Amino acid sequence: MNKLIVLFFIITITFFNCDGRKNKNDTLKESITKFKDSIKSTEIIKYFPEVYEEVETDTILNTGFHVKIKTFTNMKQNVLNEIIIDTVHYKYYYRNYTNKLEIFYNEKLIIDEYFSKSNFRKDEDTQFWNDALLGGFSLEDTNADTEHVSIIAFFCLIESEDCKEYKIIIDKEGNKTTEEIITESIH
Repeated sequence: MNKLIVLFFIITITFFNCDGRKNKNDTLKESITKFKDSIKSTEIIKYFPEVYEEVETDTILNTGFHVKIKTFTNMKQNVLNEIIIDTVHYKYYYRNYTNKLEIFYNEKLIIDEYFSKSNFRKDEDTQFWNDALLGGFSLEDTNADTEHVSIIAFFCLIESEDCKEYKIIIDKEGNKTTEEIITESIH
């Protein structure tokens, strides 16, 4: 009979302890969830560069070519990089650049064109081209001769070392060809 009373007493205590109340872990998790839900996310927007930029180079070669390159910020085209950390949503807009290329041969204008990444875009690598920025143009003067001049254009993914380079070759008549420069990766 004593065993039966002890068993009844244990069952009664167990029954009253299982009244549906939450334990400390459940209460803490619920409080954290409510707190996170009550905080509104913050959005931080930044543009790189923040203001219009322009760089002009003017090079006269002894081969008869005169090359003017103007690189400037395209304030309407940018690439978005989004980062979310806790409740902060960072939106970084990297502005694209456009290049104006003027080339003279023996003082006669042979090229007067604007270039952006759309001039180089290839359909087979659309993700790269959607996220890439045109870095700029530079004159390749090491191989300059009296027949042609070469301009190097490079494109890079933001916050990455993934880049592509192109060579624009312009002859003295103003005809141009573009070719991708394939470099071996050191990685």
